Amino acid sequence: MADEANIPIASAVDPDFLQHPALDDLTAALASIKQEHASVCENIKAYRENYYTDYCEDENELEKTTGPIERNPEPFASGSIKARPILRKYAQALCERADLDVRLEVAEEAVRDVDLTPQQVKADVKSYVAICEKKIASQQQRCDSLQKQVEQLTKAVRRIVTHPTFGSDFANDQVFETITSVEEIEVLTDSDDDDEDEAMTEVAMVQRSGSRAAKKRQKKKDKKKAMAQLTKANDSQRSLCNLEIEPWIASQDLKALYAKIKKNVVMDGLKWSKNCNLVDVAFGVKKIACTVVTPHSLPIDTIVDMTENSFADEIQSMTITSMSLL
Repeated sequence: MADEANIPIASAVDPDFLQHPALDDLTAALASIKQEHASVCENIKAYRENYYTDYCEDENELEKTTGPIERNPEPFASGSIKARPILRKYAQALCERADLDVRLEVAEEAVRDVDLTPQQVKADVKSYVAICEKKIASQQQRCDSLQKQVEQLTKAVRRIVTHPTFGSDFANDQVFETITSVEEIEVLTDSDDDDEDEAMTEVAMVQRSGSRAAKKRQKKKDKKKAMAQLTKANDSQRSLCNLEIEPWIASQDLKALYAKIKKNVVMDGLKWSKNCNLVDVAFGVKKIACTVVTPHSLPIDTIVDMTENSFADEIQSMTITSMSLL
């Protein structure tokens, strides 16, 4: 009330004040903007009528074409969206009118503010304050509503965390570090009958979720067990391979060569045949025919490469003729 008492009471406006050069300039600028605005509106009307006459059969077709331009003329005016030249001019005129609308509002407010009395200024301030207070109250209500939703979600999460189905899974999660005790949860959930009903509903939801989670865990466990059995079966599986070994020279002692191969090429699970056969190739040249048993984890190609590299001076080639599972 003290502040209101300090605001001076308006006196009659001096007629000479209304002839102030600043007011004259603003009034002239306002009149110029109004005239320009009217001219642009006439151009918009002309563009619309000309397009309707030249390109459209009815009002629906005109509205279908000009509607998107009127809602957002900027892309059409700048050429980002291709359109007929007359439609581009139409969009440019719409953009110009929008700019003039803003300038016209600013000019009218400037002219009105020049000769405001203290009472009018006071009334404007009160009006602005009332609008701001209304917006603040609306935002405060929104904040209160959000805060209430956060509290409800927090209660629900805490109930879920302390449920037997999920407690062990989430006990160490950083998201729930704020939970201190079961007693705290009981205080939160014991408020009234509505909270009890809500808790029962959430417990039912948790139980259903727990059932689904248990089924999912069991499915993963079964899959892991099946994979382990398959791996064990694969590890116990063996292959029987028939090999042919050709020497570089016909005079090579193939029996002695095969004995050296058996002695030097040794791996876990690898078993060479006790004896080998000598098979004629041509012109007195013979080759070794033997068998080898390998585990599933040991590729036969590895054995062939190792044998050829170890006896490169004595073995010309080593060929896999057949392979079968045992």
